[in-house]
This record gives sequence, structure tokens and C-alpha cells, in this order.
Amino acid sequence: NLGKVMLASILVFFRSGCISGIRPSVMAQRPRALANISDASLTGAASQVQERDNIEQRQSSWKWAMRQRIWDYMEVSNLAAFPRPVHHRIPNFVDADQIVQKIEQLPEFASAGWVKVDPDSPLRGVRAAVLRARKMLLVPQPRLRSGFLFILNPSKIPRSCIGNAVTQNGIVRYGEALGLEANIKINLAIVGSVGVDPTTGARLGKGEGFADVEYGMLRSMGAIEASTPVITCVHDCQLVDIPTEKMQQYDMPVDIICTPTQVIRVPEVQPKPTGIYWELLSPQKLAKIRILQSLREKQEAELGHRLPIGLDQAQFYRSYRLVGGANQGQAPRTAGTAAHGGNA
Repeated sequence: NLGKVMLASILVFFRSGCISGIRPSVMAQRPRALANISDASLTGAASQVQERDNIEQRQSSWKWAMRQRIWDYMEVSNLAAFPRPVHHRIPNFVDADQIVQKIEQLPEFASAGWVKVDPDSPLRGVRAAVLRARKMLLVPQPRLRSGFLFILNPSKIPRSCIGNAVTQNGIVRYGEALGLEANIKINLAIVGSVGVDPTTGARLGKGEGFADVEYGMLRSMGAIEASTPVITCVHDCQLVDIPTEKMQQYDMPVDIICTPTQVIRVPEVQPKPTGIYWELLSPQKLAKIRILQSLREKQEAELGHRLPIGLDQAQFYRSYRLVGGANQGQAPRTAGTAAHGGNA
């Protein structure tokens, strides 16, 4: 954010010759789009960038403040469980095992044949319960580093090995990697959270956005429907009020919340994402997730044209939004506002 403003300021200095040692030939080599921008226009654009960044920081800081309060409270109150500290994680918590029975008693669990459960620590017992119930278990690869999903078939896993099979190493050992071509239909999704609103189902992840991206990819593949129940498992202290007006369209809400003491059926569930919002996805995020790149290429081949993408900081100054937006009073879109899935 500070870098954007500094860049705009440097460009103003370039124009006025305020930087010593800059040769006239260098001044002449400025991009044509920038060469036509007046000092006042560029200064105004820098001011807009700063104002937009201030808005972005306010919008995102409330999420981080809420996460920090929850993490701190769980640690100070000794509600956190291994691995600790729980900061910057989907926190494990004491009595997480008590949630397993509540999950098993849900009609949504009983009727599901294919269940996706995230690889988070507090969901280990839930993953084991899925396999014990002889259901197909799908687990996303952590951070989607090298692929998408692992599928664990209970018929191929000895019952005595289920406990090991649901660990990170066991998932790799017993699981089969699935890609975008997989023809699957998920009946139930179970995710971890840092915080969740019991009224609206709005959730906060650890802030990296992978759960939102996973859900968007599954919707794009037709592997999950808007009506597919999404459950989160949290400690009671993780139930918080989350302002829905500050949530983004790619933020995935939940339908059911299970804690060690209760099951909450969310009364006012917010709309779920319909897929990947490419125009809100920064190139940096896309570059980190190989399977997401493959999905984009697949969709572009099917559509016959390029899909949009959010802007990074370098593209910001080459965008029409700087020139047109500065004159029209429009706030330019940056990678900060286009960080698809910066929540989970």
C-alpha cells in the first residue's frame, strides 16, 4: 500500500526533475500513458490511492482484529490445543472430540455418501468418523500446493489404520489424488473456522483464502451445489458477531455450526459463492495455486476467450483506472481489493 503511494510520488518527482542525477533521456522514456498525465492528475491519483488503501486497511483490519482477539482468548484461557500457539491457524481446541458425536447424529451426515473435510487439526476426529461410517472422504491438499483433493476410500483402508489415515501423512499414504477432471458429487462439506456468526453463518478463516478458493473451484466443477450443506466445527468462544455488509461475494458462509456444547442451524444463511470470481483474483494468488491455473486454462478453452483477472501493483499504473479514474473521481481497483478469498 505504501509502495503504491511512493511510486506515484516518485513519478511526480520525475516529471518535475526533483531527483538529482536523472538524465533527460530517462525522462523521455516514461511510458506514453504516464507521460500524458499532468502533475495535478498524478498527485490526485496518488491521493485516491492513499484514500482507497485507508479504506481497504479499515475493511481488512477488523477481520484481523477479530481473529487476534479469538486466538489470544483461546491461548490465555487454555482453550487452545496442540499445535500451539494457535495464532495464524484454524485453531485446535479442547473438547474438539465431543463434536464428533454431534456430527454423526446429523441427518445431513447420515445421508451423505461423499464428504469433504478440511485438513485442519480440530477436524481430525471428524475425518475418522467419515471413514468409520464407510463414506468416501475428500480432503483438500494443504494450501493446494501441488494439487486439489485427496480421496480416501474406506474399503481400501483397514479399520485399525483409520486413525493414522486421517493424519497429514496418512492422507497422502492412503489417499488418491483427484484433479479437475474428476467426476464427483459432494454431499456434505465440513470446514474449520477462526470465527463464525451463529445468526448469518458468516465465517472467518485464518486469512489466506484457501477454503473460499476450494469452494469456488468445486462450484465451478459442478462438484458441489449451493444447497449442499456446509458445516463448521468451532469452540463456543469462537461464536462472534460478524458484519455481513463487510463480507465479500467470494466469502463462503456455513449452514450448521457444531461446538462441544451445541448444534446451531443458522437461521439467516448468506448467499454462497457461485464459482471463482476471476476479476477479483490477483495474479499473485493465481501464481501460487497451480490447480487454479489449470482451471482457468480449462475454462478459457471452453469459452474461447480470456478470462478477466484482478490487478497487481505494477498493472495499477498501466490501467485506465489511473487516467480515467483520476479525472472521474473513481476509486481505482487494486490487488488489495481483488485478493480473492483473503478470508479462509
